[in-house]
Amino acid sequence: MMKKIFILLTIGLGVISCKKEIDHPPLNITSDSDILSIEDLLTMYQGQDIKFDTTYHIYATVTMDEVDGNIYKQIYIQQGEKALNVRMLQSGFLFVGDSIRINLKGTTLSKYAGVMQLDSVDFSKNVAVQASGKYIQPKLVTIPDLDTSFTNVLATEPSNPNVQYKYLSQLVVLENVQFSTADLGTTYADATGQQSKNITLTDCDGNSIIVRTSGYSNFANELVAQGNGTLVAIVSRYNSDLQLLIRSFGEIDMTGQRCFGQLVFDFEDNTLQGWQSFNISGTVPWATSSFSGNFFAKISNWDGSANSACETWLMSPEIDFTNSASASIQFNNDVNYAGAPLQMLISTDYTGVGNPTQVGTWTDISNLVSWDPVTNGWGFHDSGVIDLSPYVGSKVYIAFKYTGTAIDGSTWEIDDVKING
Repeated sequence: MMKKIFILLTIGLGVISCKKEIDHPPLNITSDSDILSIEDLLTMYQGQDIKFDTTYHIYATVTMDEVDGNIYKQIYIQQGEKALNVRMLQSGFLFVGDSIRINLKGTTLSKYAGVMQLDSVDFSKNVAVQASGKYIQPKLVTIPDLDTSFTNVLATEPSNPNVQYKYLSQLVVLENVQFSTADLGTTYADATGQQSKNITLTDCDGNSIIVRTSGYSNFANELVAQGNGTLVAIVSRYNSDLQLLIRSFGEIDMTGQRCFGQLVFDFEDNTLQGWQSFNISGTVPWATSSFSGNFFAKISNWDGSANSACETWLMSPEIDFTNSASASIQFNNDVNYAGAPLQMLISTDYTGVGNPTQVGTWTDISNLVSWDPVTNGWGFHDSGVIDLSPYVGSKVYIAFKYTGTAIDGSTWEIDDVKING
């Protein structure tokens, strides 16, 4: 009897001491013949969607996730210098630096607006996280690097749907860049209306590229960075438009001194592009208008039945000639109907805020401008190149001053303002 009791106790202790470990997916459960590279996938595409009904696997690292809200139910992955957009059936779960294996069975390889994507990826069925914290360093590129390669792709793509844009979906970093002056004072996107928005990134040689931000991003309502510096982003496109996607708000590092080359305000986005309409008297505003598809800034004190007395200034953003060797401005102008002439003024001490007749000292430089001489017809006139070299070394504001009375008033239009420095 004592011997049987001893045996039972021994068995009981054995059960207690054998604690079951949590299961982990094996790190490598595939044969070499089942493994494809991202480059293999890109090469397979010949213009038609490919739905995978057999088991293949790809290994890659997540380079952009949904944390900052600039993308939704998708990630970007990269393997060496090849990258891919991945559309997920579920939101979340994957993060930058995750090394993952994707089982392609049930997924579809397709192309949307020029971007190659792996669609219908189910996290629970298709994805296994192999490791975390395996961050990929962004590739240092310039705007011309991105532009040149993309131009070649656009030329070849119609006859070769398999042509691969070198940087598509890759993680990159650009140095010595800044957002256009026209975008300063605006936000990255429309958070209130939850609308996406394009803004322009430029370098110091005047090259530019679109930066697109979702209205759902958690930085949509942040003011656009005002300085010069670096930006980490994912390279994307929408048909013939090359664009960058900001991966994280913290990767916008633009606090340095802005560089300056040529600023162009063409108003083609149907906004005043950073210029402000300021009413000194009356309620008549400067606003954008268009004719035959061309947008411009316009003001008229005629409402269709009567003239309204007013004085309204169109104020530029701050223009920095601090490090310039020269400075000039040129624009197109058009006038119709009788009224007071338009005036052009410049200030080195205006603060950018407040009534310009009460803040800052303004110099009238209207006599330097070649104004449209035809007041009874439409048609833009070139102002000529206006020398602003006395303002080299300064930060300035430029203004167009419009005056109308209760008995008359011209209609003025301003377009294609080019500031060189």
